[in-house]
This record gives sequence, C-alpha cells and structure tokens, in this order.
Amino acid sequence: MASGNACLFYLFQLFNLALILGSAGEVVSSAFVLRTCALQWSEIGFLTLGGCSLVLALAGLGARRTAWLLFFYIALLLVGAAVQAGFALAALFLAHYSDCLSTQLANLYCFAMLGFSAVQLTSAVFAWFYRESLCNAQYEEEEAAPVVQGTKQPEAAGNYARLKGNYNR
Repeated sequence: MASGNACLFYLFQLFNLALILGSAGEVVSSAFVLRTCALQWSEIGFLTLGGCSLVLALAGLGARRTAWLLFFYIALLLVGAAVQAGFALAALFLAHYSDCLSTQLANLYCFAMLGFSAVQLTSAVFAWFYRESLCNAQYEEEEAAPVVQGTKQPEAAGNYARLKGNYNR
C-alpha cells in the first residue's frame, strides 16, 4: 500500500497530537468551570465537544492509510470546529461566566476555546493535504503496476510470470 508525503504525514500527526492535548485540556477546564459555576448549556456543550474531539483525534491516529477514512475524519473535524467556534462566541458574548469566575478568567476560557477551534481547523487543513498526497501516491502505484491480461494487480503479474515460467519448461 502506498503512503503519502512524509512531511505532510508528520505535520498531520503533530496537529493530531495537539488535538489530543487540546481536547483533554478542554475536558478538564470544562469540568472545572462546571464545578465552579452553575449548570449552563455552554459547560455541557464544551464538555461534550471536548470528549468527542478527544475520541475523534484518537481515531485520527488510525485513519492515516485510507483516503475515505481521512475524508470522514476531516468532515467531522470541520463540523466540530464550527460548532466549537459557535459555542465559544456565544459564551463570550453572553457573559454568564463573570458571575462565578473573574472577568479575566472567563475571557481566557472563551478565547482558549476559540483557539482550540483554530487548532481543529489547522489540523483539518493538514489532514486534507496529507489525504491528497495519499491519493496521488496510490494513483501512481496503480499506474506503475504491470498490466497483465487487462488487470493492474501486482499479484496477478507475479502469478502470471510464475505460471508462464512453469508452462515453458
């Protein structure tokens, strides 16, 4: 099986690890705010998004060899980034955190969630670039395979050569 560009792969993995760390931080900070403040929709949303992002980032580590799994990973990551940014902007403008947290801590929390959505978006961009290089490498591998009686399968070429060698004896 072909693999894509190594530099793009390592950047994809680096941002995937950043997603794991960021989503774990989101879960921890959401649990802190949930414990400190009264139960609100945004805390439950951030806690749920953090857990889903953590599971998605862990699944992204295994989705590196198939283009269609990478496509679903990227789609879910973009949806998560959009929802994350929406929750962060809504929480920033509704300012119910200043009742139980200081204003600086409330702003830091909301801007950290906005920053995490930017990390999600950047990770999706590098995952898309890696997916494209993977598709190109798989296409080039298919084109380089020898043609044997109308098929482009390397196994068939090896079997054909072996059978032809036995037939000519």
